Amino acid sequence: MWDPSKQVFVAVSKAAVICVNREIENFQVVNDCDLHVKTLIPAQGFQLVQITYNSQVDITVAPSGSSAIAGGGETLIMKQFDDEGVHFDLLKDASGKIYRMAFDIRNYFSYQGGGFEPGSNSGAYIFRPSDFL
Repeated sequence: MWDPSKQVFVAVSKAAVICVNREIENFQVVNDCDLHVKTLIPAQGFQLVQITYNSQVDITVAPSGSSAIAGGGETLIMKQFDDEGVHFDLLKDASGKIYRMAFDIRNYFSYQGGGFEPGSNSGAYIFRPSDFL
């Protein structure tokens, strides 16, 4: 981060790279990564971040060491990620009860053909044939 008082870039204490496998054209899977940096930025201000590549550092994506989020009397624990979605356990701290849940995100095509064939546009509540009768 740029330190305006010292006029130099200084090391960042809180930063993380978060990567997710994403499917792109031709069903190719790529590792899509985002850099997250925690910093205080004054109102109507800006911050400069200098990124330097170090070839001596192993940049292999490793699984996250933290798979739980706690607060408000409950803890959400990520158990696994597979073809059926992301699986979680929700632990209620007071009772000790565990609720299992899973979800996945899918695309919704707002027209007939599912994205592969031409069709008639429609909204989430209107469906009509492609010949527009």
